[in-house]
Amino acid sequence: MLNLLSKIVGNYLSSLILLVGVCSWIGKWWRNTHELNANMSAGIRRKTNDSYLASGLVTIPWWNFPIIGMILCTIIYSFTISHPISVGSSLSISMAPLNIFLIPFILVSSCIMAYQSYTITNGRQEMLEKHTSIGSIQQLNWKQFEVLVGAYYRKQGYQVVENLNDGADGGVDLRLHKDGTKTIVQCKHWKSAKVGVKEIREFYGILMHEQAKQAIYITSGVYTEEAKVFAQGKSMVLIDGRQLTAMITSVNGNIAPQQATPLQSSIPACPKCGSEMIIRRARKGDTAGSDFWGCTNYPRCRGTRPT
Repeated sequence: MLNLLSKIVGNYLSSLILLVGVCSWIGKWWRNTHELNANMSAGIRRKTNDSYLASGLVTIPWWNFPIIGMILCTIIYSFTISHPISVGSSLSISMAPLNIFLIPFILVSSCIMAYQSYTITNGRQEMLEKHTSIGSIQQLNWKQFEVLVGAYYRKQGYQVVENLNDGADGGVDLRLHKDGTKTIVQCKHWKSAKVGVKEIREFYGILMHEQAKQAIYITSGVYTEEAKVFAQGKSMVLIDGRQLTAMITSVNGNIAPQQATPLQSSIPACPKCGSEMIIRRARKGDTAGSDFWGCTNYPRCRGTRPT
């Protein structure tokens, strides 16, 4: 009898400890997610493992959390029903009563995570819809500027990895992944100063080090002519404030014809698949040594345009 009671108490005590531990983790994740949003609003970047966890979780589509919760509940229910605790050779105790605690807790936790993910995703979508002029973009702080750019590329179908390192400049602010390729992005929130060739040359060195397929430099201001010349013929795209405004307006579905011109002239779309293009250099044939626009999906897509 004593052995029976000790197993029952030990079983429920273990479940209680598990619940307390998971509740503590959920609370910590909730606090760090809110802290991450507060830091974004204030333009503060903080490097912690918890911030990485919060940032990773909020990038998961919100509807995944209830699905994961229901799958976990099904697994736990099946396990507790089919695996009673053996007491002696002829007596066993069902673990089914644990479902009274575990299943509601998992369901509530998954709903909390889904709500948090939906709130953050919706907030970033609202940012895209709100900041459609160069004036409003320049009113953002540098971190909000990065989030705005990341929201644009997420809507374009990219997986966006944000940089959470300390400081306002980390070399690479965003890493874009799509169709097995990596693109690095640096965001420079300068309202008046021009981005010069020094910054572009340094970013090109980072591109070589990262071995990414393409580098995109985005500023809320403009570039010097030397910077534009240096980027020509390289796997680099320079986007200024006016072009970024056109990009954001176009992704919202209400682009005006006069806004589309600078965007199309600098980053044309592939004539075959519609993806963005980058400048490449022909290595053989009659056009060897000359530059042309090539599809970023090469070799799967071989669309080209003249520069």
